[in-house]
Amino acid sequence: MFRLRTNTRRFTFFAHRRALLDHIPAAHRACAPFCSTPEPAPETMRVPWEAWGPSATRWFEGCPTTMRWTMMTDGQRAVTMEDGASAPIIVRDFNPYAVRSARARAAASGHLQQQCDWSEDLPNGNQMTLKVDDNVIAAGAVFKDDVRSSLPYVEIVTLAEYRYDGVMIDEERILGLKVCPGIVVLVVSGLLVINFLFSLQTRREDGHGISSFDIHVLG
Repeated sequence: MFRLRTNTRRFTFFAHRRALLDHIPAAHRACAPFCSTPEPAPETMRVPWEAWGPSATRWFEGCPTTMRWTMMTDGQRAVTMEDGASAPIIVRDFNPYAVRSARARAAASGHLQQQCDWSEDLPNGNQMTLKVDDNVIAAGAVFKDDVRSSLPYVEIVTLAEYRYDGVMIDEERILGLKVCPGIVVLVVSGLLVINFLFSLQTRREDGHGISSFDIHVLG
């Protein structure tokens, strides 16, 4: 996952690491950091965006509050929520095996157009969507041309809506977080009193700390 920020617009895009490594020439692989050979590195090679970017990435514009936590990704999955008082949890799975499985389910249901999105309602009421349509972000004043991306993924949107300030994910769980605005420091009769919830390690750089969290088990 990569994030780009300008004064007016924010972007996030996802790419498999191998999509980048596949474009490293053999001559570069034969020197540091890929091996300990003291040979000098060859001249830097530029790979045009058009040669790899559109098919190997998926771009999203905006930066919901929930995407500011460092553990919003695990493996090839990412979790997020739209900003708002109450919203569903969204899990995006970029694992090629998950995409292949969803394609098979789509074909079994009679959906034969491989380059079109496909959705189905899961038994628990959540909605699963196979995302294969191209996504286009207008160039505006940020890019030279419109940014097109088409990395396929599977998206699951929960039926239920939640009030969280952030969400994180690991191999088995989704954590819905609620944050407190900051630590309160008081001096009472010469005694320093610090009121906080949980520990200082739960605090982000912007001064917000976790006040409580719910655990959702994936399954």
